[in-house]
Amino acid sequence: MSDLYNKFLNEWSQEWINFIGCNFAKNEYNKSKIYLTTNPNVTLETIKNNPEINWNYNAFSRNRNVNYKLVKDNPEFKWDYYELSLNESITWSSIKNDIHKKPFNHAWLSKCLIMNLETVIENSNIEWNTDFLMKNKNIPIEKLIHFILQNNNENNLSLLCSDDENKLLSWAIYCREDVNFEMWKTLIDFEKSKHPYKLLLPSFSYNPNLTFEIIKNNPDLEWNNYAVSNHKNITWDIIKNNFNNFNWNIYGILSNQNITWEIIQNDEMLKMIVFDTDEFNNLNNTEYFKREIGKSLSRNPNISWEIVEENSNKIQWDVNMLVMNPMDNEREKYIRNKFQQWFKRSDLKRELMENVWHPRNFWKFKYFDDETFGDIEDDDIENNIIENNNILSNSNLAILV
Repeated sequence: MSDLYNKFLNEWSQEWINFIGCNFAKNEYNKSKIYLTTNPNVTLETIKNNPEINWNYNAFSRNRNVNYKLVKDNPEFKWDYYELSLNESITWSSIKNDIHKKPFNHAWLSKCLIMNLETVIENSNIEWNTDFLMKNKNIPIEKLIHFILQNNNENNLSLLCSDDENKLLSWAIYCREDVNFEMWKTLIDFEKSKHPYKLLLPSFSYNPNLTFEIIKNNPDLEWNNYAVSNHKNITWDIIKNNFNNFNWNIYGILSNQNITWEIIQNDEMLKMIVFDTDEFNNLNNTEYFKREIGKSLSRNPNISWEIVEENSNKIQWDVNMLVMNPMDNEREKYIRNKFQQWFKRSDLKRELMENVWHPRNFWKFKYFDDETFGDIEDDDIENNIIENNNILSNSNLAILV
C-alpha cells in the first residue's frame, strides 16, 4: 500500500507543479525556489522529471517526503547532510550506524531527530545541543528538564537558558504541545523573577494548547491578535460568537486552517472583505490591503489550484505564499479518490467480500472485541450466517467506494 500511496503522491505532485508552471511566470516561482523545493507536494520524482525548474537541491534534503531510506536508495543525488539534520522525518534508528560516517550536524539533529531521551543518555559521545533538545517535540519536556538539571547537579532553570547575555529560556519551549498553561505560567514567573525589567516575554498565543476560554479568563495577559486569529483551536464559530470580545486580525482569520472556502463564500462579512475590498476598506491604502488579503488567502491550507484559477481576476494571489502552501486537504482528497478508483478496478474488493467479510467468518469477529461480541452464542452465529447469506446475495457491499 505504501508503494501505491507514493505512486499517487507522485502523480499529484506532477499535477501540482504543472499548475505552477502554466499559471505563473518562471522568474516568479524561481524566486521562491527554497519554498518550492521544501513543499511537501514535491517529491524526488518531481525534481527528476522537471529539470527545467531551478530547484534548490540542498533544501530538498529538508523536505518531509525525504527519509533516510530514500537517501540511501538514491546515492547519486547530492544530499546535504546539514539540511538532512533538520528533516523531521529522520529517525534515530535509521541513521545511528551512519551518524559518525556522514557529515550530520549533531546540534541540528538535537532539534528534529525522532528519538527518545534514552537515545540521548546512551549516546553521550554525540555533541547534543541543550537548546535544540528543548525544542525536540519527540522528547517529553518534563523528562528533558529533569535530565538536564540532574545532569548538571543543580536545581537551577538557568541551565536551560539559550541566551548567554540575557539568560532567557528558549522561546520554542513555550510553544511546545506538552507545555500547558499552568507550566507556561510557572516558566514565565521564573523569567520575571530573573528579569523584572524585561518587557518582551513569550505569549501563550502561539502555544498549541491555547483555547478561547484561557483568553477570556486571562484578560490581563498580552495576546498576539494575529497568532490567536490564526490558531488551530480557533474556529469561525468562536470568532463570530466573540466578535466584540477580542481584537481579531483579519489576515490571521483568512489564513486560519479552520476557515474553508465555503465559509468565506457563505459569510457576508468575509465575502465583502475578500471580494469587495474597496467598499470594506475606506482608507487610502486599498492596494496594500488587497495584497495582504491575497497573501493571507494564499497561506490558507484549504486553498486549491481550482480556487486560485477560478478567482485569478478577483484576488491578488501571492506566488511565494502559494508555493509554500502544503494544500494538505486537497492533496489527501486527490490521493483518497485515487485509492477509491483503484479499489473499484482491483480484485481486492471481491477477495475481501469472499474471504474476509463473508458471513461464514463472522464467528471469528467475536474474539476481536469482547465488549461487542463477547455475549454471542454459537447458535446466534449460525443463525446470523444464514441470515447474512441472504443479505449478501442481494448486496454488492460497496465499501470504500
